[in-house]
Amino acid sequence: MKRIIGLLIILSVLMVLVSCGKKTFTITWKNQDGEVLEVDENVEVDTLPTFDSNLPTKIADNKYSYTFSGWSPEVVKVKGDATYVAEFSKTPIDYSITFKVDGEVIKTILFNADTKNITPPNIPLKEGHTGAWGTYNLDLPQNQEVLAIYTVNKYTVTFKDHKGVVKEESLDFGSPIVIPSEIPASYTDLETGKNKVFLDWGQVDDTVPSHDVVYQARYKNEDECHVVFRTHDNKVFKELFVNKNEKIVAPTENPVKEGYTFDLWLNGDVEYNFNLGVTTDLNLTPKFNLNTYKIIFKANDEVVAVVVFDLETESITEPAIPPKEGHSAQWGTYDLKLGQDQEVLAAYTLNQYTVTWKNHNGQVLEVDENVLYGDMPEYNGDEPTKEGEFIFNGWSPSVSVCKGDIEYTAVFKSTLAQTDDFVFADLGEGYAVINYIGNSTDVEVPSTYLDKPVTSIEQWAFYGNKTLKSVVIPDSVLYIRYDAFNSCSQLTTVTLGANVKLIEMDAFADCLSLTTINLPEGLIEIGDRVFLGCSSLTSLSLPNSLESFGSNMFMAAEAFVLTEYENAHYLGNQTNPYLVFVEMIDQTKTSIKIHDNCKIIGDESLAYINGLTTIDFGNGVEIIGNSAFRFCEGISKLTLPNNIKKIGISAFYGTSLTKITLGNKVKHIGSGAFESCYNLTEINLPDSLEYIGDYVFSSCFNLSSNAYDKGNYLGNQDNPYLLLLEVRETGTSAINIHENTKFINTAAFSGCKYLTSITIPKNVQFIGRSAFYGCDSLNKVIVDEANQVYKAPNKTAIIRKEDNCLTHGLNSTIIPKGVRSIGDFAFSNCDQMTSIEIPDGVTSIGISAFRYCMKLETVVLPESIISIGQYAFADCYQLTKINLSNNLTYLSEGTFNRCKALANIVIPDSVTSIGAYAFANTIIEDINFGNSLVYIGETAFQNCTGLTKLVIPDNVRSIGLGAFYGCEGLTSISIGSGLAKIGTQTFTDCYNITKVTVDANNKALDSRDNCNAIIETETNTLLVGVKTTVIPASVKIIGTLSFYECPDLSVLDLSNITRIDSYAFYGTAITKITLSKDLESIGAGAFNGCKELSIIIIPKSVNTIGNNAFRGCDQLKIYAEATDKPSGWASNWNRSNRPVFWYSDTSNTDGNHWHYVNGMPTVWGQ
Repeated sequence: MKRIIGLLIILSVLMVLVSCGKKTFTITWKNQDGEVLEVDENVEVDTLPTFDSNLPTKIADNKYSYTFSGWSPEVVKVKGDATYVAEFSKTPIDYSITFKVDGEVIKTILFNADTKNITPPNIPLKEGHTGAWGTYNLDLPQNQEVLAIYTVNKYTVTFKDHKGVVKEESLDFGSPIVIPSEIPASYTDLETGKNKVFLDWGQVDDTVPSHDVVYQARYKNEDECHVVFRTHDNKVFKELFVNKNEKIVAPTENPVKEGYTFDLWLNGDVEYNFNLGVTTDLNLTPKFNLNTYKIIFKANDEVVAVVVFDLETESITEPAIPPKEGHSAQWGTYDLKLGQDQEVLAAYTLNQYTVTWKNHNGQVLEVDENVLYGDMPEYNGDEPTKEGEFIFNGWSPSVSVCKGDIEYTAVFKSTLAQTDDFVFADLGEGYAVINYIGNSTDVEVPSTYLDKPVTSIEQWAFYGNKTLKSVVIPDSVLYIRYDAFNSCSQLTTVTLGANVKLIEMDAFADCLSLTTINLPEGLIEIGDRVFLGCSSLTSLSLPNSLESFGSNMFMAAEAFVLTEYENAHYLGNQTNPYLVFVEMIDQTKTSIKIHDNCKIIGDESLAYINGLTTIDFGNGVEIIGNSAFRFCEGISKLTLPNNIKKIGISAFYGTSLTKITLGNKVKHIGSGAFESCYNLTEINLPDSLEYIGDYVFSSCFNLSSNAYDKGNYLGNQDNPYLLLLEVRETGTSAINIHENTKFINTAAFSGCKYLTSITIPKNVQFIGRSAFYGCDSLNKVIVDEANQVYKAPNKTAIIRKEDNCLTHGLNSTIIPKGVRSIGDFAFSNCDQMTSIEIPDGVTSIGISAFRYCMKLETVVLPESIISIGQYAFADCYQLTKINLSNNLTYLSEGTFNRCKALANIVIPDSVTSIGAYAFANTIIEDINFGNSLVYIGETAFQNCTGLTKLVIPDNVRSIGLGAFYGCEGLTSISIGSGLAKIGTQTFTDCYNITKVTVDANNKALDSRDNCNAIIETETNTLLVGVKTTVIPASVKIIGTLSFYECPDLSVLDLSNITRIDSYAFYGTAITKITLSKDLESIGAGAFNGCKELSIIIIPKSVNTIGNNAFRGCDQLKIYAEATDKPSGWASNWNRSNRPVFWYSDTSNTDGNHWHYVNGMPTVWGQ
């Protein structure tokens, strides 16, 4: 056993010795260029080596790219030291040869280092030319462009007389042919013995044709006369050779011209007398009379109209088709180029439409395909439902008489309490927050309401809220309007959703506690003074998406920190703190250097700095803000760098510029950008331009322009006619626009009152607003068919092709079918227009579309209209009536402002809001508000003196300030149960109101005790008072402007009032007033202008009085129970310096102190 164990030990030792003696080798891995990539020094024999680093690479050259393909030699098991070298496969790199003719690509052929030859495309033919391709090189590894080279062909033009060649020359194609100067000599015809004299060379072309040509001299007998009868287009109709003094007769057949009747032959302008002998050569031309034809329009076998036309008539005005209930109708066809009388019949078809009822999620609930025109659709299915806290609330749009195919979608009302604190208005594609009427400290704006997104926070929605501390704006919101959160004094935190695009002027102004607000990437514009007075705000991060930064952004926000560079303050973000140039620090300096990372020069950031003469724009500026250099009188010459893309509104207004060179990337020039630059003489407009605003060069009296026909143009060296600036000769009746013109300036044809027609060339891509202002005679506009942007199908209006928007109309416009919208200012100032019919299919009417159409009496609007822009029909003084579409959801600001003949209006049930000034200054006598209206905007019915009675329906939740200001005819007001908020001065200057009532079911407002006032229930604040108001004992506060300019108010009992707000009794006729012993505050201007007030006792309890509280109280004596001026009284509380007496229990005969005597205030010593 011991022997076996010993043998095993010896065997183990031997194995170890063998193992220790096993050989290893070095394996080296190299790249193809010899670079050592990896070395393995201990690779055992018979193992397969592996490369453990990243795969080898080889840099591509101009001809090939390379891909690793393996090792050389092939990797095998290790037998000894070895070196492996990387191998690569190569792939040829493709390049292109582009063959072009006049900038147009004919063909692109790819080639590479392996390409031996290519077959060029056939070169396009060009008349009179021989073409060949330019050179290319297949050995040149780069993209190449080959241009077609054309050489003009030469042709032989030969003139021959009876002897032979007179003149022969080789001329380029298209060159003018010159007739031999010497007339061929006469000769004697050997056969007849007659002397032949030269007649002509036949019909000689104006230019060389694309072939050789021979002209043979023609002769006539010396004693003959040559007589030619011609057609209307100057062709030879008949040719005669007659002896002198011989009479000729007219051809037995007359020449023909379609649509005309032959009359006689003319010799020059005189009728030829065939009774006279011919004494010389004659060239006789025909005279034609234009034929007239009739188109007889018939409907129901009765003649509606007879229209006379001729073949030169381009269009006629079709008569209106007599209506036939339940039918649609159109005229049959006719042809104005058909020379014959025609009869056209009205074709009536009975209308049947499909009405579809859908749930909120698009589920079809019911379809009725056979609803007759004029029938009221009925839904016969189960009541729609929606999961969650929702109840069915009707249909959108509101169900109305059937006038076409229509879909109705179920609308639901949320039962959640959060939406009750908001007043929403339907703006079509989404809802807007009109008012917040809750009192929560932390508010989250809903993202949806009634199945639509909440897209905007409207003007004054949260204005002056005293409880709001934080607000969350959802991602659905796109716009935050003017003053939306202005004066929210407790607001500290604002969280904006990801999709906010626009924050308008003063949106967060005077939010004194605001410390945190995020501005999301995607935000495009921040208006003026957005953070004015935000004294707690210290920092802000701007998104890189920003394109506009308003003026005076941080005025009175002293704690805000900006980034400084080269005498300027900037604002941006962590990555780029120089995104926006905000202001120049030392404005006495004459120059400024903009940081290279600056994208935007902020609005008014350098305005009014007269000493500024030099600007270095750096390399990053893309946008020059509105009024950025306004009235910088030291600037005389500027060259804008190529990176600038946009020049804002009034950017250089009133500067001393004499010359400015715009970079080649400027796309947008805002309105008034160079207005009132009186010294400006030279400017170039680059080809990159896509938009030019209104009155950009107004009052640039010395600006040089380029003349063409009767117009003045601006442009550049390559195209001096880029912009038609103005018509130079306004008395003209015709003008040609240059074919290279791309832009027509605002009011370019202003005052051309004799202009009757205009042709828009093919290259015009932008026509400014009111381009044809004052062109009262203009009745035809033609747009070149090749124009890619505009069209004029019936020659009475210009229509943008892209969206079928009518952009420019005339006094005589007939709106063609197919138009989808009426553009901003489209008919503005068409002051000869008396009526207009907007066809079905038009969905929107733009801003000021019909403004100042002062003779417009009748407007027919289709049911397809879903929006009408601001001031669309304002200042239409003769407009008496208009029926609004049942698909409108809101009425914009100023829609019918100053329509002085408009007496009645019915607000459709679909309308949820009425904008500011919408019906102001009309003579409306009666208003039907509809059952969906929730908001009446500020001054909406201002100065509607014809109103005598006002009933606010239960559905109205908010009324803006001054909504019925100056409605002097009003005698009574009835407020419905739903009104929750009413603005100040809503009924100011409504002198004759004697009756005010609030529905007993109203939870926010009341008119308790038949007081003839509107009172805020929760706070016991009197908001609106009239001359018959009796203040209830339960009222504690007289609200701001509550009795403003109520002239017949003379006596009031304020014995229970604890606070009188600003301007509460401004301008009233109060003669006597008793203030409460518990009164604590009198607001600014509270009794301003109370000229009849002679005495007032201010209780000792009053610790606050605002500025000008008694200004203009010319007869007033003030008795203060305080012994001297309290610290809480403003320094200007008694601006008019009325006599003030301070209370004293003990005698003080200095004339400034008083005490009570029998309950009456008495000055000591008197």
